[in-house]
Amino acid sequence: MIEDVAAKYACPVIKAKVGQSHIIQALLSEEGSIAGEGSGGVAVRSFQPAFDGFLAMGLVLEAMAAGGKKLSGLIQELPKYHIVKEKIYCPPSRVHSVMDGVEKLIEKDGPSLNGGVIWPRVHTCRDSFTAIGLILEALATSARPVSDLARKVPHYVMIKDKVPGTPEEARRVLSRLKKAYAKEDVSMLDGLKINFGYAWVHIRPSNTEPIIRVLAETKTEDETRRLLDEFKTKLGSNLLF
Repeated sequence: MIEDVAAKYACPVIKAKVGQSHIIQALLSEEGSIAGEGSGGVAVRSFQPAFDGFLAMGLVLEAMAAGGKKLSGLIQELPKYHIVKEKIYCPPSRVHSVMDGVEKLIEKDGPSLNGGVIWPRVHTCRDSFTAIGLILEALATSARPVSDLARKVPHYVMIKDKVPGTPEEARRVLSRLKKAYAKEDVSMLDGLKINFGYAWVHIRPSNTEPIIRVLAETKTEDETRRLLDEFKTKLGSNLLF
């Protein structure tokens, strides 16, 4: 669909590896105007080099106002395509060999879907248009601006970072950290998440890159950065053994 829309406006399409870091790097190095990844948001180089859901919502609102059309009218102007996703079980020890074989069959710049909202009444996939629609509905029913709705949400600051590491190294480190923080509220549902009550840190291996992702959230940016740096240091020391 992207190629069809771009061709309509005589714009070239630049493809990049999966992951926000690769896409933003391509956006900047190729002097692109706008970038995106599936339902994971939109980045505009002249605004800020990062995916931004509120920016995407603003662009849709601007298009509605400029064209005098409803959201359904804008959607009808887009080419009709369908995405079907499925999954199969693959033992962790075979992931790399399987991916090596897949890369020989398909292009390495395949699509990736992340972010968005799942609302089963629409469909059971993450969908940024659904998220936009829900926000617009909240604005309409409350007759309040986005800033008022945002102030009702508790304020927290989440920061994401990463360190080099293979899936095998990640599993070894997470096992050690699980034992070290056994007295805390620990979840191993997706990597390792430690909930401290007032804050949390989430550590997991990437599914697409040889890195270990580290996420932390607290009520202030300084505290979040301190917690993130603390666990990055712990990861670094554990990866040496």
